[in-house]
Amino acid sequence: MQFTKDGSSEVGKFDLGHLIFRHALTRITVKLIAGEGFEGKPFAFSATDGSNVNLSNMPISGTLDVTTGKWEPTTITKDNITNMDAATNESDESHNLVANMLPGREISKTGTDYIITFTIDDNFYRISEQSLYEALEGKSGVTSDGSKITLEQGKNYELRIKVSKQRINNITANIVDWVKVTADEQNPSNAYITLSLSDPSGNACNDFDFYRCNDPYSTPQTEDPADKHYNWLTGYDGPATLTALKSDNTPATGTDPIDHYTTNWFFESNKDFYHFRTVNQGTSITTDATLGDYFTINSTTENDYDPHWGQFEICY
Repeated sequence: MQFTKDGSSEVGKFDLGHLIFRHALTRITVKLIAGEGFEGKPFAFSATDGSNVNLSNMPISGTLDVTTGKWEPTTITKDNITNMDAATNESDESHNLVANMLPGREISKTGTDYIITFTIDDNFYRISEQSLYEALEGKSGVTSDGSKITLEQGKNYELRIKVSKQRINNITANIVDWVKVTADEQNPSNAYITLSLSDPSGNACNDFDFYRCNDPYSTPQTEDPADKHYNWLTGYDGPATLTALKSDNTPATGTDPIDHYTTNWFFESNKDFYHFRTVNQGTSITTDATLGDYFTINSTTENDYDPHWGQFEICY
């Protein structure tokens, strides 16, 4: 084997030296683990276009200068990667997927764009650039300028993502094979709504029961009102088990101010169309398929209170 030194006419030969091979590409590995709410249920991809995990705005083609091992920036084009290749599952993984791309994808510290999305059992999950940045920032082997992380040539970014019915439980990120990095766990959610019940002072309400009804006939694939059937007369589940939390997401006890509540319910599917109602705690609800569910108000001079039957709707 003969070779010439770059910029020189000197000819040499391969003898007892060592050839060093370097990876020209970047790799992302996504390992999905079934979490709470998927016990005994399918954990299969269900995107309407047949894709699995989507990686957005990735550099997918360009020209490599073989003398320097660098990609020429002006030649790089970007697009979404909609199907990652399946690899052999390990331990508790349900899906192990890999994709190669050119280096240089930037992960913004404050980015709100969703870099990873996927649909499992009709539940749509998405991970923002900010969440991925937080999982990688400050780890050995990661290059950051304080505002963004740049995915590098020759590194395999491995993401272990535990997925529950309500949300993505956590993201654990490593860079494996070439360089290894351990990242903090993050908690992006697939519940893209925030609900609040507040009294006139702005404090969270208390002493209420919470019910929900899933319209079995609706298929809200779009925001078109024609897709919604509003079949809400009866069929309410509840009351839900409510846990009162403070603003820092720790349990509220005693006289602690209540900021919000969590429930024991899952968002079973992003195709579901829910109608929610609240009522004073302990109020007896009568189920009536013809007239609709209701409660009775009796006239009394003691323990007066203003009964309520609040309602709102959520479409995914």
